[in-house]
Amino acid sequence: MKGRQTLLLVTLLALACVAGIVGMLLAEGAWDWLFFAMAASPLAAGGMRRAAARRNAA
Repeated sequence: MKGRQTLLLVTLLALACVAGIVGMLLAEGAWDWLFFAMAASPLAAGGMRRAAARRNAA
């Protein structure tokens, strides 16, 4: 990835995380799960990337 693409990806993940945290503070009920998933999306993306790197290295 080039620098601009990487920065765009990081920015989008950060915005999704912030939107998820704000959504969890404002919403109740079943919407909490959606907003929790949005807040956890950077962790999921990083985990999938690390797993792929380990598979390729082996």
